[in-house]
Amino acid sequence: MTTATIAQVIDKLATLQKAIEGVKAAFGHNQAPDALRPAMLPCFVSVPGEAEPFAEVFARSAIVSQRTYRMLLYVCPVSQPSEVAKQADLVEPFFDRVLAKFKAEIDLDGLEIVQAQYLGDAGLDVLEYAGQLYAGIEFRLRVDRQL
Repeated sequence: MTTATIAQVIDKLATLQKAIEGVKAAFGHNQAPDALRPAMLPCFVSVPGEAEPFAEVFARSAIVSQRTYRMLLYVCPVSQPSEVAKQADLVEPFFDRVLAKFKAEIDLDGLEIVQAQYLGDAGLDVLEYAGQLYAGIEFRLRVDRQL
């Protein structure tokens, strides 16, 4: 089996995200739409974030790449940043739902990775997509893979 690619990880994350209660869509690698329609919300768009290659010793010496994936949950549109707090009731249930999904067990079944770890979230925030503002949350997941 070959090491998981970024595209494979994002596709697997989308599969897991679609199973979270209340999520209507989650887009895999190169599947994100040009704009988010109301029928798609709440939805996830995941993107690769920062990476740090480093040497790690396991049973044998290996080079491991540690990459953080940004899982962006867009819940509802807002016209200005000050409206985000007014949408808290719609956004807040996803903190616990996503935590329950990714903290208990991160099943990236079939992908050759060293490990995956849920890193938490950035809190209720304004997220931008295609020029539109949304109330949402950025969640983070770290995936270590052997190079």
